[in-house]
Amino acid sequence: MLNRAAEHIEQMLTSEFTPFPKWGDPAWQQLASEAREHLISQAEPLTDPEWPAIHATAFLEFHRNGNRSRYESVYFDRRDRLLQLVLAECAEGRGRFIDPIIDGLWAVCEETSWIIPAHNNHHTFKTNHALPDFTEDPPYIDLFSAETGSLLTWVYYFLSERLREESDLIPLRLEREIKCRILDPYLLYNDMHWLGLDHDNPVNNWNPWINSNVLTAFLIIERDPARRIEGLRKIARSAQRFLHFYQEDGGCDEGPNYFNVAGASMLDILELFYDATEGQLSLYNEPLIGNMADYIRHVHIAGPYFVNFADAPSRLSNIAAGCLLRTGEKTGNGQLMDFAREMYRDGLAGKPWHFHTGRIWTLFRRLKALFTYREDDFRPAGAAHSESHYFPGIQVPVARTEGGLFFAAKGGHNAESHNHNDVGNYILYAGGEPCVVDAGVGLYSKKTFSDQRYTIWSMQSGYHNTAVVNGCDQPDGPQHAAHSVSYEETDGLVRFSLSMEKAYASEAKLSRYSRRFELDRNRNTLTLRDSIRMEECGEPIRLPVMCYAEPVIGEGCVQINKLSLRFDPAQFTASCEEIGLDDPENPITCWNKNTLYRLMLTRTEKKTADEWTLTYSIDKPEG
Repeated sequence: MLNRAAEHIEQMLTSEFTPFPKWGDPAWQQLASEAREHLISQAEPLTDPEWPAIHATAFLEFHRNGNRSRYESVYFDRRDRLLQLVLAECAEGRGRFIDPIIDGLWAVCEETSWIIPAHNNHHTFKTNHALPDFTEDPPYIDLFSAETGSLLTWVYYFLSERLREESDLIPLRLEREIKCRILDPYLLYNDMHWLGLDHDNPVNNWNPWINSNVLTAFLIIERDPARRIEGLRKIARSAQRFLHFYQEDGGCDEGPNYFNVAGASMLDILELFYDATEGQLSLYNEPLIGNMADYIRHVHIAGPYFVNFADAPSRLSNIAAGCLLRTGEKTGNGQLMDFAREMYRDGLAGKPWHFHTGRIWTLFRRLKALFTYREDDFRPAGAAHSESHYFPGIQVPVARTEGGLFFAAKGGHNAESHNHNDVGNYILYAGGEPCVVDAGVGLYSKKTFSDQRYTIWSMQSGYHNTAVVNGCDQPDGPQHAAHSVSYEETDGLVRFSLSMEKAYASEAKLSRYSRRFELDRNRNTLTLRDSIRMEECGEPIRLPVMCYAEPVIGEGCVQINKLSLRFDPAQFTASCEEIGLDDPENPITCWNKNTLYRLMLTRTEKKTADEWTLTYSIDKPEG
C-alpha cells in the first residue's frame, strides 16, 4: 500500500516543502486576532533568561527508584517553553522573543541525550544504562528524541533566516544536531524494534509516532537528494509495517488514548506525503484509512467519556479534531467531520491555537489545524455519534439505545499492545454517566512496562468485569484469548457472545466458559448470560463488577448510579469494597475522584456445571 505508492516518490516531490508561512510572512498577521493574541500572551511570561537545569541525578532516579516525573517535568517544560516562544515570535514578528529562543535552542542542543530515562532500555544493540550512553554514535531514536527533532526542525523552518542575523552558527547547529541524532541513525539502523523492518512481530504507536516526526525532518532538513529519497522510502516501508498489522476494521487495540499517536499519527504521515507531493501520493480511498480515522468516533460514549479498554483513561480532552476534520473531508465522511467539530465545540480538542496541551506535540498536525482553521469548524452540521459498531479485528462491540444505555465489551487476548488482562470485560453508561466501568490506567512508573506490570491492580482481571474462577484471575499471554466470537444486530437487539475458558490458566479447571450479551433497544436493557463447565470447583465463582458510584445493595438487586442490576438472590450474595485511586505507585486521576467501588457477586454454591443471568436496566429496582 504505502511502500508501493512511494516507489517513485522522487518524481512526485515538489522542489521545496513549504507547508506554512515562515517568519515575516504577512500570513502570520492574517491569523484570527484571537489566535495571534493567545500565542503572544502565552509566551510573554516565558522570557526569563534562566532556563530550567536538567540534571544527571534526575535521569538516574528512574533506574534507582522508578520515578520518571522529576526528569520529565523539566525535559518537557523546556520544549513546551521553546515552542511557545517560537510561535509568539512568528505571530508578532518584532524580534523580542529571539534571545530567549536562542537560549532555549542552545540548552536543548547541549543535552547529552534527547531520550527520556524510561526509554533508555529500548536499545537493541546495547545493554541497559542508568544514564544516556554518550558513546553511542549514532544514537538510538525514541519517541521524544523524534519529537525533539521535529520541534527543532520547525524552529529551523520558521526562523532560520532570522536566526542567521544573530549568528550563522545557530541554524547550522540545528542542522547538525538533527542530522546526527535523527537522520543519520534512521538511515543506519534497521534493528530499532519500532521500525518493524528486522522482525515479523506487530509494531505499536511508536512506529507511526516516530516516523511522522522523522518524515518532517527529512522533508525540511535533509539537503542531499539521494539521502532524502532514501529516508522517505524507508519511512514508507516502516509505516507500511504498522498498516500491515492494523486490523482492516480500523480498531485500535491500544485504546482511544493512544489513537492520537497511533492511527492519528499514521494519518499525519499520509498528510505529509500528500502535501509534499501536491496530492499525488494519496491513500485516502483505501478502506483501512477511512476505518482507522473513524475508530475514535465509534468509541465515543458521551461528553469526555470514551471506551477505555487497554491503557486508556475514561476521559479524553486532546482529540485530534483538526486531523480528523481534514481526513473526513478527504475520505468523504461527513459524520467524522461533524464529530471533529463536536470535539472542538465541546472543548475536547482545544482551539487550534492552543498548543500548550502537554507533552504530546504532534506539531505538524497542530500547525496544520492553525493554518486551515475556519469558523464553521466549531459548528456540527448533524448527529455525529455512532449508534452501534463492531470491530471484528479487536473483537469490540459498541452500541447504544435511545433510552440512554451505552454498552461496550471486548474479546481479544491478553497480550495486546498496552494490554490489561480483561477478556470478557464490559462497560455500561446510563444517560452519558458512568455506571459499570473499566478503572483505566494510572500514571506510568517503572513497573508499568516491566515484568511487574501485572502486580498493578488495574491491570488484573479481578479488577475488571470478568470472573474469578477457582480463585484464579486471567493471566497474561497471547494464548489466553477469546474464541468462537460472534456479533449480530437484528430487530432492535444487539448480541455479542464469546467463549473464554482459554483466557484462564489450567489452575482454573475450566473446560467451557461462554458469555453472551444482549442489548435490547426496545426494553432499554442489557442482559448478560454466563454458562460454565469445570473439572472441579474448589471455591465459589466470584463476579467482580467495577462501579463508578457506590452501589446500593438490595435483595437480588443493586442500584449503580442511574443503572439497576438484577440477579437471582438464590444464586449470589452481594458485597462491596472501596477501591482507592490515590495509590502513590499507581494513581488513577481520570475519574476526578479518589474512589471507585468493586461490587462482588459471590456464588452461593460450588457447582461444576452452572449458569446465571444478570440484567441491567435504566430504572429503579423493585423492593
